[in-house]
Amino acid sequence: MLALAAAASLPLVMVVGCNRTEQVGSTSTTGAEIDDPRAHDQGNTREDLAVVREVRQRLVADGALGIGAKNAVVIVQDGVVTLRGTVADEVEHDLVIQKVVSVPGVVRVDDRLTFTGARR
Repeated sequence: MLALAAAASLPLVMVVGCNRTEQVGSTSTTGAEIDDPRAHDQGNTREDLAVVREVRQRLVADGALGIGAKNAVVIVQDGVVTLRGTVADEVEHDLVIQKVVSVPGVVRVDDRLTFTGARR
């Protein structure tokens, strides 16, 4: 019950899962579509830089995450966070997503993480 109450307090953020069965494209809030965001697409606004910094800090500081999750590529443009990299399993994946959506300023998550281990 406590977990449900904690989840209810999180901001509503759309997670677009590119490694899930529902394949949905990536569109930024400005309407500019970026099919395959890379490092050079990182936004340079104060807000985007604050979001990427906070996401990186939260991932690196979490002792429960493996090195792959901590080193995930994080690209933020107009509040849309694109995650790229490899996580150990679905549990680690979900922990990464929880950390990202809890960061103020995140509008949407474009989840491009893959799994090294078996999925449940």
